[in-house]
Amino acid sequence: MTAFKGLVQMASEVEAMDTVYACPVKAEGIVASGFKAIFSKKQNRAISIVSSRYCLMQSKEIMRNVVGALSKLGIHEVEGTIIEQNGRAFARVLLPKYISEGNSNKDIQLGFLLVNSYDRTKALSISGFAMRIVCTNGMVAPRTLGAAFVKKHYGNITAQVQEAVSQMIKTIVKNAPGLQAAIKAAMKEKYEAWKDMEKALEKVGYSKKSAKKILAKVRVPGKTATKWDLYNAITNYFTFKKMKETGRIASLRKAEDLLVAV
Repeated sequence: MTAFKGLVQMASEVEAMDTVYACPVKAEGIVASGFKAIFSKKQNRAISIVSSRYCLMQSKEIMRNVVGALSKLGIHEVEGTIIEQNGRAFARVLLPKYISEGNSNKDIQLGFLLVNSYDRTKALSISGFAMRIVCTNGMVAPRTLGAAFVKKHYGNITAQVQEAVSQMIKTIVKNAPGLQAAIKAAMKEKYEAWKDMEKALEKVGYSKKSAKKILAKVRVPGKTATKWDLYNAITNYFTFKKMKETGRIASLRKAEDLLVAV
């Protein structure tokens, strides 16, 4: 994982990302028709076999377009991380845009999350993201921020990324009050019993094992837990748990389902 602060450093880290190539698939000198291999320059090996119709979209080139979009919008005070893991790239970009949780005007920082893969397991996706400043818990929030761009690897769509990022940033800022409203509502909604929280976690798809770990983070003697307490226990657990990024993102998406559940 590499961290960056400022658009210049972000651009530098993007240039250090892996470069991949599409190559023929051969076995004993025979080319396998209908397939091609994706070769990683950094790893010096093939990292996946895909259909010949698969359109290779370099994560580095996609991120260059993200940098270009931020530059055109005049947004230079960005920060975040870039992770390249098992043929996938994950970028978290935090913007100089905040909403209040109630304690200050800069309680939660807004941004977006980008995911791309070379193995067909993940389409290119960019979605609304936020971070709670006090604890750095991650908040994947495509529904409340109304920001999601998803494209499969067919046809060259790399050029669409700049426009998609520009529109997404505008959408995130526009819909930020919706996330703020969901947070304030969650602060007021109390659970009458621990079993109610167990049911809420089960409803959005957490396993009993994960639910036990999550609930351990909200078991404060003499305190009535709210939906916001439970939500933060979830995001804290999965933000800092050692796990694959794909699983982390999926788990944080479930947290948003709980946050907005009626």
